[in-house]
Amino acid sequence: MLFVVDMSGSQYFGTGERLKSEVAAEITALLAFSAVKNHDKTGLLIVTDEVEKYVPVQKGRMHVLRVVREILFYKPRGTRTSLRSAFEYLHKILTRTAVIFVISDFLDENFEKSLKILARRNDVIALHLRDRRETQLPAAGLMELLDRETGERLILDSSDSKLRKRFEAAAAEREARLDKLFKSLRIDRVAINVEGSYIEPLMKFFKIREKRM
Repeated sequence: MLFVVDMSGSQYFGTGERLKSEVAAEITALLAFSAVKNHDKTGLLIVTDEVEKYVPVQKGRMHVLRVVREILFYKPRGTRTSLRSAFEYLHKILTRTAVIFVISDFLDENFEKSLKILARRNDVIALHLRDRRETQLPAAGLMELLDRETGERLILDSSDSKLRKRFEAAAAEREARLDKLFKSLRIDRVAINVEGSYIEPLMKFFKIREKRM
């Protein structure tokens, strides 16, 4: 069981103090501890615009504690995203088939080919972190948006209904592309809203997966 955790700048766009990076860390810790009960091996790869940290897959409680400690206290250097670098890295170093959990908001480009290659030999599961403010704009008048990855700031008038519709349409199109990609590669996707609980969608997924297996 290998966890690929996206800790880039886009991961820090969350509701209130509920940061995506915190949710990603909590989910990783939860799944890692569950691996102990099942006597599964665990590993960790932290990525931003490059592979920042890799903990090889091993077995044992002490190793799981290391994985949990690394993800909970890690401070990423980069702010941009490159999932492709993570997928290409794993394709080069993995010598055996692995179950790979990719925990990310998938707000990235040009990773499709590398994901396809990785998914050919491995069981890839996408834990898709989502924030409602990335799909809907509130009618709140003038707003300043900050791109955490580039530092670019944008001021827009959210009271403009046409602007809100374009924003929602772009988000829906992005969601549809992701859904199509995962289905074409036979990758299971678990949608997790950062403002809610991740326990329920995870439990639902594992129950469905257990029946299917």
